[in-house]
Amino acid sequence: MNDYIQKFIMQRKSYLAPDSVRYYEENLSRFNKWLSLSKLNILELTSDNLRQYIIYLGLTGIKNVSLHTYYRAVRVFCSWLYQEGYIDIDITQRIKLPKDDSEIVIPLTKDDVAVIDQYIINSELALRNYCIFHLFLDCGLRRQEVINLKTDCIVKNTLTIKNSKNNKSRIVLIPEFLRLSINNYLGKRTGIVFLNRYEQEPVTENTIKKLFANIQNLPGMERVHAHLLRHTFATSYLYYGGNMEMLRLLMGHSSYTILQNYVHLAAQEELIGSGLYELDEIFFKNRRKN
Repeated sequence: MNDYIQKFIMQRKSYLAPDSVRYYEENLSRFNKWLSLSKLNILELTSDNLRQYIIYLGLTGIKNVSLHTYYRAVRVFCSWLYQEGYIDIDITQRIKLPKDDSEIVIPLTKDDVAVIDQYIINSELALRNYCIFHLFLDCGLRRQEVINLKTDCIVKNTLTIKNSKNNKSRIVLIPEFLRLSINNYLGKRTGIVFLNRYEQEPVTENTIKKLFANIQNLPGMERVHAHLLRHTFATSYLYYGGNMEMLRLLMGHSSYTILQNYVHLAAQEELIGSGLYELDEIFFKNRRKN
């Protein structure tokens, strides 16, 4: 890989989560291959070269939403080249991308969750998988946050999420029903919360993927994945009266930009009234006292 890309990745490794580092490695490796095929010097890139790369990505047949994802890593890298003084011009300015063609996200309803819960509690490893599913849904956790969760992070009705995305930590509320379920699953065991079927090793990405692959086999549940549960958490929180600042803290976002998507989804639910899943009372105690 190009020396400048390697230097960029090394800097990111000092403060980004492993998943974020992999995102940059994969997408900048793709960009580096294109540079080699196009016989372009990374320090002589122009805005037109970036536009050519966008056209190249489009010709591969990927959706525009994926193109946006691939290009975002390149944009951050090229901005870094400029900020570090390796190039004299910020070539990322005035670059237009194709219109985002991502599909409308439909959060889970109360009925959806009831169907999934019924499936989980009647399946193998029911209690463990029930807790995993509801940490995504009722706490808004990310995949690695669930996998890395330790028992000492659970204190009464709070979870301390340590060194998550961008190495940030935060406090998350946990409903009583879920805390009790986790306690029942753990017994007297301490350490990593979720273990594999033999209770010898922590669960992995594949464990989570298999759980959701099984859920997707249920009628009408093909769209269900871990991140949809996080979407549902955020949408439900706003729909039922939560505020933006608290949601930003609960989800671990550094700005309000991404939260605007959830505002749109909450407004969509207000319009169509689809029976959106309702979060636990713990998230709204202060609001409902006023």
